[in-house]
Amino acid sequence: MSENLPMTRARLYVLLDAFERDIRSNLVRYVVSEIGEEQALGESYSRADEKRSREGVNGSGASIADYLDMREGYDLLNINRRFLPSEYADEVRTQTLSLDRLVSIRNRVMHARPLLAGDSDAAVSLLLQFQARNWPELKRMLGQLRADPSWEPLVTAVDDGGFALHNLPLPDYDETGLVGRAKEVSELTGLIKRGREPVLTITGEGGIGKTALAIAVAYEIVDDASRPFDAVLWTSLKHEKLTAGGVVNIAGAARDITGAALPLGAALDAGFEGSIRDLASALEGLDVLVVVDNLETVGGAEFTTLYEQLPDSVSYLITSRIGVGQYERRFPLAPLSKKDSLRLFNDFVRARHIQGLDRISSEARVQVVTRLRNSPLGIRWFALAVEAGNDPVQLIRHQDQLLEFCVRSVYESLEASAREVLSALSILGRSVRVDEFIVLLERSMDYINVGLQELVRGSLVRREGSSSGDLVLQP
Repeated sequence: MSENLPMTRARLYVLLDAFERDIRSNLVRYVVSEIGEEQALGESYSRADEKRSREGVNGSGASIADYLDMREGYDLLNINRRFLPSEYADEVRTQTLSLDRLVSIRNRVMHARPLLAGDSDAAVSLLLQFQARNWPELKRMLGQLRADPSWEPLVTAVDDGGFALHNLPLPDYDETGLVGRAKEVSELTGLIKRGREPVLTITGEGGIGKTALAIAVAYEIVDDASRPFDAVLWTSLKHEKLTAGGVVNIAGAARDITGAALPLGAALDAGFEGSIRDLASALEGLDVLVVVDNLETVGGAEFTTLYEQLPDSVSYLITSRIGVGQYERRFPLAPLSKKDSLRLFNDFVRARHIQGLDRISSEARVQVVTRLRNSPLGIRWFALAVEAGNDPVQLIRHQDQLLEFCVRSVYESLEASAREVLSALSILGRSVRVDEFIVLLERSMDYINVGLQELVRGSLVRREGSSSGDLVLQP
């Protein structure tokens, strides 16, 4: 069983690093000391020695074992078990099957890749199986993490670059991994690689996980050995974020498509300060996937400027609550299932050790995620707000901060007809038939329909068939 330790990416990093250091030091202590570096490392010697030379370290200044990765070092311990103490040799042999999972987690942690659901628990559980006294750094680090659950070490993940140039951000779901979206990641990655549609837009209501899905898919493309793109470039128009204390502005956020283009150029040239036309010149001849997050902040008209000026070799992955219009193929993102919402809630509460929420019943947890509309952002906001000392009952009853964050940017970009329909719906507070809007607002059918279509695209309302077959709208 996994020990219930709080685990962020940084805490996982130092724990896995301690395990690697034990592997290397024991390889030197028991194997290299007996038969020398070249014989001990075998086929790994040339690569490790070359890496040591590239870093300008002479042969006497550092152990060559420091230039082995986790898998290589452990395999060399296994191959040379005859030199190990018997207890240690037995443990190395019996725990070999754990290495595949540990190495995968280690690479995601240390090479700036999104963590998968269950990574933290699995890493701790697997490392706790190494019990022999020859893992001193691992035991010391476990002790330090237990002693100070709030300790957040300063570490720097080393991006290995993958198979494409990129400037992708780390996701904010490290504590739980991306829960419940494996099918969507696979489908969307396949659509991008197929290349039939130049613009794919992930659409859905605010807080549903569009950004998280886009990041996960973008990393899949970067790490694809078939190299579908020369570069995967990220930019965001998100200028607000939801915290436990409310909605706050993001300093330095791009406010228009020209500002959003700057990070795209900077990924190619750190000093880039040019126009979209300059960016187009820089991308000429390259197969590039441009990822634009939160496009509804500026709307489809500004995207047209980018789309028409960049080369035809550029493909686009967009996240937007509304969409960008005629260029796109939409990828509608549904809310998490009740099962996945509950898992996300449980994993997040457990990862952060949130007192109060860790003791509520299973039935109450289901009620919470249902009231939060199975929204990943809603679940995170609720848990963090409770952790900050807010009353969970009042948070569920009054979700003003969450709802404002999820709809404000869409509302501000609505046309007059859509605002008028939405205001009427809000005042009435009930389901409304389309013909009722015509009477209430004294507007034409065409005017009402234009507004309704925009509201549906923005996930502000949904259309359902009533028992009589009439179309109705619900907030």
